[in-house]
Amino acid sequence: MRSALTGVLVLALVALPLWAADQVADKPAAPAGSSKLPPGHPPTDAPPAMATTLPASPEVIATVGETKIMGKEVDEILRRDLSRIPAARLEEARKLVLSRLIMRELVGEYLKAQKIEVTEAELKEANDAIKKVADEHQMTVEQLKKAQNLTDAMIVSQVKTQKLLKAETATEKAAQFVKAHPAYFNGTTVKASHILVKVDPASSTVEQKEAIKKIEQIASDIEAKKVTFEEAAKQHSACPSSQQGGDLGEFSFAKMVPPFAMAAFDMKVDQVSGVVRTQFGLHLIKVTARTEGKEADPQAEDIAKKAMMSLVLNKIIEQSLTTAPVTITK
Repeated sequence: MRSALTGVLVLALVALPLWAADQVADKPAAPAGSSKLPPGHPPTDAPPAMATTLPASPEVIATVGETKIMGKEVDEILRRDLSRIPAARLEEARKLVLSRLIMRELVGEYLKAQKIEVTEAELKEANDAIKKVADEHQMTVEQLKKAQNLTDAMIVSQVKTQKLLKAETATEKAAQFVKAHPAYFNGTTVKASHILVKVDPASSTVEQKEAIKKIEQIASDIEAKKVTFEEAAKQHSACPSSQQGGDLGEFSFAKMVPPFAMAAFDMKVDQVSGVVRTQFGLHLIKVTARTEGKEADPQAEDIAKKAMMSLVLNKIIEQSLTTAPVTITK
């Protein structure tokens, strides 16, 4: 849960292009002549075979609320980079693209509820920025939009998203957040263990509910003393720390993803949390030690803004359990 992985916030999840190949393509092969094998000896690590054909996705591959995500959109994105995707990882790429599209629609649903308006000036500024990028790459705006699967509706959505995040993380709000939670920013550290049940933030509502049911049962067993927290971590946690009973060691607030850190820092020693959601899945947390700090972090405001963004992201994801259920065609 370390903060090197914290960057998966709202904008990262809806950023375009939705290149699957960038995420799953293998590293380039070593340059010719770099092998220590005798001349003429075949290399032992041959590059992976790249995908050459793309099985068609279902006509409707997913729904988010009333919105349908068409299989052809997923296939169009994959087809552009098909030659860069290892054949063995094609389905992984398909799932990644679909996850991004589902998150795009969940963000759209959230923005509708917020009733955020976009002015002509704001839209012009966004289009000017797109033209600048197109010029830098010696492309027309239309070529860039096609290459990035970018529609006018998506541009409006991005502007709305930026306005939302700007409002939610305004300097005044960040200052209030810092004042309300001094332990997050004064060098306080906690030592904690956790149990992770993995579930993709963009998975189906059924999968989300199954994961919630699983972790709630684990919590119930711990509370009933049928199993210790450490034993449950070894049996059920999907994190490598499971082998140590879930022990993550000691950490400051900024070292963990915000939802996890907020839960841990708001707990008492030996207390077990309720279910905590992060981009990694669902967690139970147990704080085992705490050391109070005394020095203010000069980066407190920036850290606070990241934490506030994560709260917005969790609200967006939670829609899949309420107002915008997600279904995925297998």
